[in-house]
Amino acid sequence: MKTERYILLIIIILKLNLGISQMVIPKIYFEFIKKGDSLYVEKEYLQSALTYSEAFKSNKGMGLGKDLYKSACSWALANYPDSSFRKLDKLSNGTFLEYNQVVSNADLIPLYNDIRWQLLLNKIKVAGTSVENYGQIRNQLDSIYNSDQKYRKNIQDFIQNNESNPKKIDSVLQEMSFQDQINFKKVEKILDTYGWIGSQEIGEKANSALFLVIQHADLPVQEKYLPILKNAVKNNKALPADLALLEDRIAIGSGKKQIYGSQVGKDSITKKFYLMPLDDPENVDSRRLSVGLPILSEYLQGFGIKWDLKEYVATHKNK
Repeated sequence: MKTERYILLIIIILKLNLGISQMVIPKIYFEFIKKGDSLYVEKEYLQSALTYSEAFKSNKGMGLGKDLYKSACSWALANYPDSSFRKLDKLSNGTFLEYNQVVSNADLIPLYNDIRWQLLLNKIKVAGTSVENYGQIRNQLDSIYNSDQKYRKNIQDFIQNNESNPKKIDSVLQEMSFQDQINFKKVEKILDTYGWIGSQEIGEKANSALFLVIQHADLPVQEKYLPILKNAVKNNKALPADLALLEDRIAIGSGKKQIYGSQVGKDSITKKFYLMPLDDPENVDSRRLSVGLPILSEYLQGFGIKWDLKEYVATHKNK
């Protein structure tokens, strides 16, 4: 029982770490966002907007919806309507912007006399109507996301607090396993009926729930939905990072070497984390960056692992 519990805890650590992202965003992104927020409060709107742009550049040109919206507001207040409309247009699919939210925001008043303003509002209205058709699915997936993360957060707290009560740990593991089964049945029905629904239709959180539930399922389930996720990425309905993480999970689960270095284990004796078998380590950072993941050394820091390419190659030369 002790060995089984230990193995489960390792798996949960990995799932917790990978579950964060579904969109893995570099730390510097949030530093820029925080600075942009401060500049906005100080009414330094142009500098605020430029700082938000630096955040997006650090994340391969991508940004969270709330940050794109703040950027649009700063650009509008700085009297750069073109830049503001570009950001708003990215958000006008109805999953983030709501009509009443936009028309009541005083930050966007500088855009009112622009011919594009009414066109934007019309687009948001139309998109909002479309999204309403997915409203029930979106709410269900949002709830699934919360339940998926609830028990993993508890386990994470146990690990951080060095919890040693076997009964308490086993109880949470059993509850989590039971909830995972319930979540999968719901997600399976959604995927088999509608396919992989993009964040454009149901929002980022609900879209993430689809990935997390499949990632937390057994190997046969992961293998079944891998082609569907690949197609979703091709059609911009899922993140390349999600696909990379699932491919690594399947590779390790199948006894093969991972490609992106997302899987980490823990030594039962030293209690230290280690990188699980990795193919072509010399080019791993290029592969990670190509799908929106941070470089391996930065990622492994979170596990207390110091990445040394030469050492890793030498140690695993004949493995």
